[in-house]
Order: sequence, then C-alpha cells, then structure tokens
Amino acid sequence: MSLSYHLYSESACLIHIETFVFQALAGELEGLSLKTKLAQLIPAFWFHYSEQYEYAHVIQAFRDALVGLEMNKPMVNSDACDIDHFLTVLRTAYLKLTHSDIDQHSINEHHNTESLRYGLNTVIQHYSRVLLVRVDLYFSAQAQKDMTIHRCHQYLQILLNRLSNRDGCFSNLHWWAWALEQGLQRGYHIHLLLVYDGHRHQNDYYLGLEVGRYWRDVLTDGEGEFYTSNQPKIKHRYSLMNRLGIGMIYRDNPIAIENALNASAYLVSPEKEIQMLRVKKPNMRTFGTAQFDVVRRRGIH
Repeated sequence: MSLSYHLYSESACLIHIETFVFQALAGELEGLSLKTKLAQLIPAFWFHYSEQYEYAHVIQAFRDALVGLEMNKPMVNSDACDIDHFLTVLRTAYLKLTHSDIDQHSINEHHNTESLRYGLNTVIQHYSRVLLVRVDLYFSAQAQKDMTIHRCHQYLQILLNRLSNRDGCFSNLHWWAWALEQGLQRGYHIHLLLVYDGHRHQNDYYLGLEVGRYWRDVLTDGEGEFYTSNQPKIKHRYSLMNRLGIGMIYRDNPIAIENALNASAYLVSPEKEIQMLRVKKPNMRTFGTAQFDVVRRRGIH
C-alpha cells in the first residue's frame, strides 16, 4: 500500500487524524481540502488499525464515522463521500465519546500527581540527601517510521525490569517514576525521573548520560535517542532563578525539596494533554513509580 511517507509512522498517523478531526469539526477544512486529507488518512488509518488496541476518543470517533459510512476498507473511494453527511456522523460520534474520556483522563492525572508527590517526598525525607536525574528517552526520526505502541511498550518493560534490578547505571537507585507519552516530533517517548543514593553518587550529569547511552546503544540497539536536563548549563540557569529541583537534594533544604516536587510534576502535568497516548494496549499503564517501603528501609543516612 502506498501512503504518504509521514503516515507510515503509527504515532504520526494518529496525531494527523486527531488534528484532522479537530479542524474538520471546527470548520477549518472544507471542500477539496477536506476530501484530499481524508483520502490520505483513510488508508493510513486502516493500515495501522488493530482491534486489539484501545484508541483515544478522537481516534475512536474517526473510526466509528468510517464504519458507519461503510468506509472501513483501506482502498475505499473517499471521492464518493458526501462531506456534509460525513461531518454529521463524525460530530455525533465525537460528542458521544468526548466527556467520559476527558473525565477519566482528568481523574487519572489527579491520582498520578498525588502518587508522584507523595512517593518522591517520602524518599527525600527518608534520606539526608538524594541525587535526582531526569532523562527523556525517545526514538530517532528514522526509527519512528516503524515504531508501534507494541514495540515501544516492549522497550519500556525491559527498561522497568532493569530499574528493578538496580544494576549497571541503575545501581544505588532508591526510587523512580516514569511516564509514557506521544508527541508529533518525538513520537512515542518516555520521561524518566531517577532518585539515586546521594552518598554513593554525586555526578548527576554523568548518570544521565549513562542512562541515555544505555537506552540508545544497548536497549534499543541504536534506535533510541535521549536528552537529560541535568546538564550544568541548564542547572545553572534554574539555580539563578532559585528554582533548581534536580541534582543533589538535601533533606534539610525545604526550598530545594519544593523545587524538586515542582520539577517532577512535568511527568503528570494536566496541561500536557496534547502529549497523551492516542493508542494503548488493553490495561496498559502510561505512568508508574517504584514502591518505597519505609519500614523495610534499615539504613537511614
């Protein structure tokens, strides 16, 4: 099947469909422009679509509209489509699904925010000092073309297993939090917050690089890329604003602790709805933290 190059990417295709739905329902697309985009998106959607996945309400509305109009084949002739009728069916499908989906997303974000702040604060208060490292893990532009949510989730499961093992670049790791998201530029990507033993590690930038290199060179075998905000120049910028919340955090410094809690919020920020996944495997988690049992932690430093 011949598709536009950018639509071979599952992530990019779904985001373009989402944009199409919003623009079409807002009246920003009409006539030939709407038909042209629809002709590109229909075969791309069915190329990627799987009944085994769960889709965001916007994508599900697009799918329901196509099925309702019997346009559920990759090679359907969109030129024969009655645009006004298509928009009516699409709007009905969209409105039917919107509120429940958004409400659930809001509930999840609130729960995740509470879980993140409680977990991180518990760890910080338990030790005299900890080392916070932030790393963003994603895929190269070339790798994104063939990247699916299934493969990305497999990489994530391997990563979480390595975190649990606490070896290599994850040695002396007290706690962690992660979030799986989706964006137009980076496709599927993972935000990672790592809390290391501040007595055994002092070089947070080095650890950020080591984690990133493990993701890029070992776990994804060259498909991955990474970014860490623990770079000295970035930390210096936030330090000048008295907002530095990564690197070494001391239990007796309330300002640094609050900065750390605020800095961690990027994993679950409600304002990042544009980064939410448009497709998931059933029961797939998009956010998680390590368990931290204070009772079993003997060595308080």
